[in-house]
Amino acid sequence: MHKLNWIQAVNQNQQAGKAYVIAIVMGAQGSTPRDTRSKMVIDSEHSHDTIGGGQLEYLVIQAARELLLTNQSCQVFKPMPLAADAAQCCGGFVTVMLESFAACERHVVLFGAGHVSQALIQILAGLDCRVSLIDNRPEQIPTSLPANCQSHLVQQPAEW
Repeated sequence: MHKLNWIQAVNQNQQAGKAYVIAIVMGAQGSTPRDTRSKMVIDSEHSHDTIGGGQLEYLVIQAARELLLTNQSCQVFKPMPLAADAAQCCGGFVTVMLESFAACERHVVLFGAGHVSQALIQILAGLDCRVSLIDNRPEQIPTSLPANCQSHLVQQPAEW
């Protein structure tokens, strides 16, 4: 997986129905690692782009991951004196907004990967849902699926 910029990460997480947080530097005073409007995206596994690195970014990622655990959409403002809170030598002051987007809770399960399911997948790709495609025939599973869709090759689909 190549490194994504923040907008690509938002798009990928939305399509996959995953929860994510956008961290935005809303205010910067004094010496700071990045200017206002700097953004990064944090999900449960990765962070994309940067708001300046170092301890500031570590603390922001930690706070974002705590928000992700709640799986709620919300906004939190975090004022951070860089010398005192983040032990960064630049010593300025930033305010970071963490905007959390909850994971999609709708899940569509399609049994059988034939032509009807493949047509439905194209429609479901544009909707706010996760899609599981279940089949026991490897040759029927499409090689390319939309980001919100996962295939599951199982011996007994009815057990799934």
